[in-house]
Amino acid sequence: MKNVALFAALLGENFTNCSSKPSSAWSRTNLVCVCVCVCVCVCVCVCVCVCVCVYISPWLCVALVYVCEGVTFGQLCQGNPFNTQRTSDIFGQGHYGAPRSGRPHQGLDITCEDGSEVYAPFDLTINRGLTVYTDSTKAAINKGLEIQGEDLCVMLFYVDPDKTSGQVSKGQRLGILMPMQSVYPGITSHVHVQLCDRSDPTRYF
Repeated sequence: MKNVALFAALLGENFTNCSSKPSSAWSRTNLVCVCVCVCVCVCVCVCVCVCVCVYISPWLCVALVYVCEGVTFGQLCQGNPFNTQRTSDIFGQGHYGAPRSGRPHQGLDITCEDGSEVYAPFDLTINRGLTVYTDSTKAAINKGLEIQGEDLCVMLFYVDPDKTSGQVSKGQRLGILMPMQSVYPGITSHVHVQLCDRSDPTRYF
């Protein structure tokens, strides 16, 4: 019902008025009301977006696509409740696709102080522990986790895990951030978030 109220507010109409006009005179408002009501009932977000795009605004359609995506990461790191992303530092940038020694960055970096607790961003299953590097000089930060939940497979780098299997509820501790400053002095310490299929995770933050 919250979704219905939200759509009603966006359209500037009250859904109780959807059928208030004669059936012989279908207005744009009636068409939109029918589209939205049907789509909410059957939970087909794509259909909602098509109706909005055709009858109202493509910009509102973009907003609805974002809402319909459904999955948003909860707080990942202690002290960073809004999942602030790493921007620029002496080692580069933290956004997806940033240059990395001739290759694009395949994840998104969420700022996190060394030694901070790292939390489950949603209810999840821990698939396995990870070894991040083959370079022995980076042994101090050479751990991570692969997690599964919300129809996503996600790898978290630089996390010293409390365990490497089992179920974890959203907000519970997964481990602590390893000492990034000992390997990369001056970097913005962070959790590297990478989807297992290497697509862009930014839309989930």
